[in-house]
Amino acid sequence: MAKKTSFLYVLTSSHEDFYCEQAIFSITSLKKYNPDAYIILLTERDTYKSLTGFRAKIKELANKVKVIDFPSNLSLTVRSRLLKTSMRNLIRGDFLYIDCDTIICKNLEKINKLNCQMGAVLVMHKLFDESCSGLNILMKKLNFAEIPIGGKYFNGGILYVKDTKQTRDFFKLWNKLYLHCVSTKNYKDQMSLNEANKRFANIIKELPGYWNCMPSRGGFNYLCDAKIFHYVTTMPGNEDVHILLDIAFWEKIREKGKMDKFSMNAIKNVKKLFGKFIPVSQNSLTYPSITIEKRKLQNKKLYIWGCGLDAYFTLGACKKNGLHIEGFIDSNLSGSFCGYNVQKSNAILNRVERNFFIIISSRKYSKEIGKICEKSKLREGEDFWKP
Repeated sequence: MAKKTSFLYVLTSSHEDFYCEQAIFSITSLKKYNPDAYIILLTERDTYKSLTGFRAKIKELANKVKVIDFPSNLSLTVRSRLLKTSMRNLIRGDFLYIDCDTIICKNLEKINKLNCQMGAVLVMHKLFDESCSGLNILMKKLNFAEIPIGGKYFNGGILYVKDTKQTRDFFKLWNKLYLHCVSTKNYKDQMSLNEANKRFANIIKELPGYWNCMPSRGGFNYLCDAKIFHYVTTMPGNEDVHILLDIAFWEKIREKGKMDKFSMNAIKNVKKLFGKFIPVSQNSLTYPSITIEKRKLQNKKLYIWGCGLDAYFTLGACKKNGLHIEGFIDSNLSGSFCGYNVQKSNAILNRVERNFFIIISSRKYSKEIGKICEKSKLREGEDFWKP
């Protein structure tokens, strides 16, 4: 019988940050949905010595702790990246590497069925385009290959890695390329990851977005089905977007010094905790009340206009009230959102039969969308609703 995939965390931390507390949360959520998970913690000597008090809980949660020594002149950031770019050659067996700033939302058993040597999710959950072109300036400075428009540029926050000679060689190269980056005072590891992937003939295969759902980086489309919620603490200025991005939340956790009901509720409801310290129900953040008389919905197909955070909460409100959603309408997104089909507005508005009702979810564009509906002879309150 094949050995199951292990789950690997890399931690470098001190009492001056909250990375350890975040890792404790992530591992606790992993064990909640995957009680038999084999968890490995890869860390360095100074971090290990600092694991006292509540921070020591991470040693209890991990099945195995491996400690590596580094020269004292290296920063914790560089030590973290060196551990990450060396982890394949420090740990045996297939593993799923998971960043500390994550919450696991579902069972991850299907990771054992992946048919690739390495797997990751795309940066911004999309193919490389003009909006990311500034990155190529940095790639050129490092003498790395530019990412072509329409190419794949991977996020290193979640990495599936099989234990093969090729992946071990890949990590040797990645480590070497990262050291080159450090020599130029570039301390990020993602550019070297993607350069190594290029030199290894694109060994990294694309994983579905729900394996590394980053709402702050284009991932709302995967929020409903997210297996791993990645709140990304490296996004300054987003403190009010989600509770886990607020330092006050982590200060409160450290003050409590334990995983209590408050902590477990944050894990359970992580997909709902948008808005500073507001543990909301699914229909109370965006719309305290969606006042649509049910008689107006009889024999009509219900659509939500918009595919973003507002739409996500609108969907939750509809589900809570027993309303069946036919799909979503959006001008920019095509395909699916939260498991529902997304259609362009003309495909709905140009129908001869007006057997539909539209809920406009976007607060920012509600007036503009409302006018589009009115131009198509739809009546507010009878055929569509806006906030």
